[in-house]
Amino acid sequence: MKETFKYRNQSIIFNISTISYNNYSLVIYPKDYIEVIKYDYNIPFLYSNEQFIEIKKDINSYEIKFEVGIYNNDLLFLKGMYYNYGIFDKCEIFGKELICCLSKEKLEEILTINNETFSLGTMNDNIGVIEFNFVSNINIQHYVTKEEKEDIYVDIINITNSISEIGTSFGLVTNVTSIPNINSAVQDDYNFKKTKGNPLLLLSITENSGEYNFEKLEKEMIFYDLHYKYNFRIQPFSLNKTIQVFNNGT
Repeated sequence: MKETFKYRNQSIIFNISTISYNNYSLVIYPKDYIEVIKYDYNIPFLYSNEQFIEIKKDINSYEIKFEVGIYNNDLLFLKGMYYNYGIFDKCEIFGKELICCLSKEKLEEILTINNETFSLGTMNDNIGVIEFNFVSNINIQHYVTKEEKEDIYVDIINITNSISEIGTSFGLVTNVTSIPNINSAVQDDYNFKKTKGNPLLLLSITENSGEYNFEKLEKEMIFYDLHYKYNFRIQPFSLNKTIQVFNNGT
């Protein structure tokens, strides 16, 4: 791959080659052409085996390690299963190993369900989000028994906005302000989210235009499986609010 490529996209095939590894000689016979895309800027190249993290009470910071091919202080983040992201607090290279740290507080914030699978990503100014195909799953665990889970009693008090568009979140505002920042799993297109300085929101991303009426809830609605730590108990309410959802770009 040391040659200079004439075109941005090219198809190449390698010659037969032999490499030595652990007293073995490996002979590689190329069969198919490989599609190569040439970029005029660096993209991180990281790889790792599957990793497991268990959040514990007495540990406040956690390390995730990657083998380094190329890394130039790029911003790295973990991407979960439910629109949940966490930027690493810091990353440092030690030899050919990159060690990235996340605080317990941030892990608890981005974790939605116990034993959730995360992937590694970075943001590139030229091509946007890049995911690392050679970084295996990063599994995060936080064991909280059903008996230990906390009930959060939720009152719906308002809507975040009366006009929205397809593919954009609208939300219901709750009275809950005292819990830490969280991001829940998704059920029936709804999920809970709490961010710093804001109340807990019940969010939804709509796929169809039209009017969404939130008049009243006559019976308590309970979500047991949206979060590893909390049960959400929506209390009966009378709201009489309407959100109008239009097509994209309107």
